[in-house]
Amino acid sequence: MREVTLIIRGSQQTPLNEADPNGEGYELITDGEYSCEGGIIAISYVESELMGFPQDVRTTFRVEGDTVTLSRSGGFSGDMVFCQGKKHYFVYDTPYGSMTMGVETYSLSSELDESGGELNIDYAVDVENIIISKNIFKISVK
Repeated sequence: MREVTLIIRGSQQTPLNEADPNGEGYELITDGEYSCEGGIIAISYVESELMGFPQDVRTTFRVEGDTVTLSRSGGFSGDMVFCQGKKHYFVYDTPYGSMTMGVETYSLSSELDESGGELNIDYAVDVENIIISKNIFKISVK
């Protein structure tokens, strides 16, 4: 893995801010690690307390074909699998307990190669089939 700069932009629309069509937006610029080997791309970084995670939480995106897996370790854990047009269920472990959640991917595009690029994911998260948020990730690897 090599060191890179990541620009992570996103938005989250919840029942609390559903009047705003773009949701609540954020941008995080952070150091990360990147690899592109054998058709598998990995992007990894330590989460920011500004994003609501303890400092020991590491997030890794693994891009393989038309599937992206987001894994977290350190205090929060769970694997979210994104594949356009499909729904995936996962167990999300937090310091407060575990819950089963669903993630439905509306769109997914990857323009990543050996030198970097962009990854875009538009998805919804639900609990008991009730959508709790609609989210967009836009990750630029520099």
